[in-house]
Amino acid sequence: MKTITERAVAKTAYGKALPQHIEYEFSWPVFESSEEFIATKDAAMTVDEQRKFRDTEAKAASRQSELSKALDKAGIIRPTTENDPSLRLRKMYSLFIDNGLSHADARVAASNALGIEWED
Repeated sequence: MKTITERAVAKTAYGKALPQHIEYEFSWPVFESSEEFIATKDAAMTVDEQRKFRDTEAKAASRQSELSKALDKAGIIRPTTENDPSLRLRKMYSLFIDNGLSHADARVAASNALGIEWED
């Protein structure tokens, strides 16, 4: 097994453009041969398919972990309903839509209920 390292650049996070791009590096283990991977014994796929799947899975997990660390280091906070009024407004809007209000009425009702104006 070997380890591959790549660099990436985050331009958006949590649905919003970042004020500056954040560069980060991530690493993941890669199986170099089918024999090396045979221990997983996943009968639903061929050994080569299993190996490629696990390699891709490891890469995605590593990338996401390092992106989270880079965003934390840059002070980019994941928006929640507690810390982001616009997210709170969108969630309230969704509740009104789910209860049968039209788009326009749901926007007005959500804004009035929370005392938050839409940014657009």
